[in-house]
Amino acid sequence: MSINVNELFPYPAQWVDEDVTAIATAVHQWADKEIIKNRLEYQKAYHELFTKHRREHNIDIGFQKIIFPESYGGSGFNSPEKVPSIITILGELSRADAALGFMSALEYSASAVAAMEPSVNTSICDMIAPLLCGNELRSVAIIMPGSASTGPPSPLFLGREIRARIKRSGATCTLSGKDLRPIGNGAIADILAVVCADENDKPGIAYVTADQKGVERGNTFIQTGLDECGNADITFNDVAISSEHVISDEDAVRELYTWLNLFLGAVSLGACLNFFEILRNWSENRVIKGKGLLRENPLCASVLATVAEEISLAKILVYNISNFISRTSVWGGTENPIIFMAAQMFGKRIQQCALNAINRGMELMASAGYAKEWHAEKHWRDVKTIQTCLSAAGGEVPVQMDIARYFYGCTDI
Repeated sequence: MSINVNELFPYPAQWVDEDVTAIATAVHQWADKEIIKNRLEYQKAYHELFTKHRREHNIDIGFQKIIFPESYGGSGFNSPEKVPSIITILGELSRADAALGFMSALEYSASAVAAMEPSVNTSICDMIAPLLCGNELRSVAIIMPGSASTGPPSPLFLGREIRARIKRSGATCTLSGKDLRPIGNGAIADILAVVCADENDKPGIAYVTADQKGVERGNTFIQTGLDECGNADITFNDVAISSEHVISDEDAVRELYTWLNLFLGAVSLGACLNFFEILRNWSENRVIKGKGLLRENPLCASVLATVAEEISLAKILVYNISNFISRTSVWGGTENPIIFMAAQMFGKRIQQCALNAINRGMELMASAGYAKEWHAEKHWRDVKTIQTCLSAAGGEVPVQMDIARYFYGCTDI
């Protein structure tokens, strides 16, 4: 039986503009026609078709420029009220292929820090908007703080080591850092957003194009999922950049974490919604020893119910984060500590829900769950990779410490 998975899982649809709902519906229909109903063909020519479909959405429709103000040639989705609409589109794109959504999520996160109202950074927008609002496909990589290393002490951001350093000299800066691991796209990125620290150990974000002298990429390494989002370590050998392309503000780093949790949460949710469709289709005609449908067995039904519960919770949490951000009159801007904490806490739970849902469903599907023909295993690999990228090396412990600081006033952690 054909179903509309978005209508099946309730969410606050009134937060999404009606015109965006129409766009999301069109993307949903496109995903069904071009990818979901042609999985095997898509997999056989994956690189070619992935690039083709990414161009259709990023360039032909204009999703690559969606965050930027219209004055920069963008779509004008740079006000907080538009955030629920952005995640709706991102979720539909990720339902087709999480890698498509992942690449957009990194771009949107880095762009939102510079372009989202009310604090539009014109210097950085002047730098990156011509690339992202142009007619060529562009990729963005983000380098976040990581776990502490055994080397010389480095500046910390809430217990996370910042290995990229900035030195200022008048109107210019030099950016340095060796073998830094981006969240993704390191091997193919045109623009890099790098969390760094200055001479006074003050955190900030530097924006640099990958063609700058002194930017070196390592070898592309194998990932569990997100095959087209090739990643590689990046080294900055005293790369000269303008001081105007550095946001020296700890709040900007918090904001970047907030956007990543929101947008990558929407990506994993989109992948889960298609996994649910796969699981439901599989369960409709499976029987147990010829004695009845598998889904009518109480034990199997409880597993199916768990999958639906986890996806439902993930969807509500994604929209809750977007609501916090969009209602600045209630909660303040993305620099507000409560927004950062909520995004960290809910973002962690969204990824857990997504992975739990796919894990339980794949266990029930047995060999069909692990077979590439069903595509369920690709959703698992992609979501697992997103969870790993978001948590970084220290897993979920740094996020738990963020929560403890907020709720219990912990300071020495």
